[in-house]
Amino acid sequence: MSIQIGKLLANGTIRHIKVTNEELSERFLRVLKRFYPNEERVDALIALGDIHRLGPSPYGRWTDCRDEIHCFGAIRDGRRDNTHLPRIADSVELFKSYAEDCFLFADGKWWYLSGEERIPLEDYFIKPVKNTIRHLTVYHNANAGFAKVHNLTRWEEIEEFAEREKVILYVYKYFRLVKIVKPSRLKEEKYV
Repeated sequence: MSIQIGKLLANGTIRHIKVTNEELSERFLRVLKRFYPNEERVDALIALGDIHRLGPSPYGRWTDCRDEIHCFGAIRDGRRDNTHLPRIADSVELFKSYAEDCFLFADGKWWYLSGEERIPLEDYFIKPVKNTIRHLTVYHNANAGFAKVHNLTRWEEIEEFAEREKVILYVYKYFRLVKIVKPSRLKEEKYV
């Protein structure tokens, strides 16, 4: 299935487009969050109609398969017919039914919608497909520094460890922090 990108309008309808040749990935989420943070940019993106690839800029034409800057618009760059124009969904429920993964710009921020889930995009994190943490290292606060957590082999184990020990875990890939895992019932004053 494709990915849907939409914007909630003042009358409660959603103006939306389809992303056809793109998978849900960290790159996709990073581009959406970083380069489409306001209504002006989102409107320019949706005005393209259906796109094959999400790029940082909705302005200017896509040049070729090495173009990492521009979106590939089905009408503008692929010379497709007007069946790829932006569409209107009457409600959020109807919009969510068009694809498994939907992204809605509402109230000045992005939301991920899937099934019954409605998650702010800044909180959404893609778990690896193979459910492995082979290249990741997990740490927690210990006294005045970090202590490495050993013997964790799956994402579920990381979340279970955080819940059981009631500690915040820091997940690194090599030297880059990729995720902070907090227990659901964290006493904030403990870490002040």
